[in-house]
Amino acid sequence: MPTYIILSTVALFAVHFSWKKGDRITLLQSIGLGLGIALGGLESLQINMAGMFLFTLSALFLSITSFKNSKIRSSHRFISISSGIMTVLVNSFAFLHFPYANELNLAVFIPILAYVSGLFTGFVKEEAFGNVTLINTLLLLRFF
Repeated sequence: MPTYIILSTVALFAVHFSWKKGDRITLLQSIGLGLGIALGGLESLQINMAGMFLFTLSALFLSITSFKNSKIRSSHRFISISSGIMTVLVNSFAFLHFPYANELNLAVFIPILAYVSGLFTGFVKEEAFGNVTLINTLLLLRFF
């Protein structure tokens, strides 16, 4: 339950940050990620899985749009793409019950370390900052 409260708070921050930036694509991604978190906190297993799937699709959408966006720096693009792809991999392994899915959680430190280094290089000013913060919070909480 504390994990759900933390993720819900960060999801509200991501939607607010995207609303303030004014980009429709980023706002759509934030709403998808936030709705995925909201559905993931419900009791029903089917709704919980649907929320996790929606979160995964929104993270994939974030990675694709970050890959196509040529306005941002390449290091900031790497942060967004690696966070989204790692979320897709971790959630896909969990969906499909692949062996060694828990060992994949060790690799989540790549986007988390990239995110922390991006905080010192101006990533806070990017449009996808709220979304990547939400994704990295989920990856960090999933590890623990």
